[in-house]
Amino acid sequence: MLMNWGTKIYIFIATFLIVLISLVTWISTFDNDLLDENYYEKELQFQHIINARKAYDSLNHVKFLSHDDSLIYLHIPKTILPLDSMLVEFISMASSSEDFVQKMGRFSDSTLIIPRDSVVKSKNLVRVRYFHLGKMFFHQAYQ
Repeated sequence: MLMNWGTKIYIFIATFLIVLISLVTWISTFDNDLLDENYYEKELQFQHIINARKAYDSLNHVKFLSHDDSLIYLHIPKTILPLDSMLVEFISMASSSEDFVQKMGRFSDSTLIIPRDSVVKSKNLVRVRYFHLGKMFFHQAYQ
């Protein structure tokens, strides 16, 4: 059976509209996680982290983390000592139950020593927030 070009165009447009309406209906059932009521506050918090990372980078501190068989040494830039407080996080890539978080108050030593058995020996993301004279310094690295 032969169809003229007008019928073919009509079938193409009808098929296109059915597919388009089906996709729009299907996509509208998804929850949009990108929308957040507190997006401005979260952006400000993230901007504080960016500023703190730039502040740490401006210290030109080379050695951040070292370890031996039993201890982990976290080297703190001497230019920001004494610290008002410090937050150290070892975030395990394997499981959040293996994370290690240590908050410290006033700290004046240039090296924080952490027993290796308190931190899981898998791949960790190490995040450190230093607070000195009301200013935050942030650094992260993989162990």
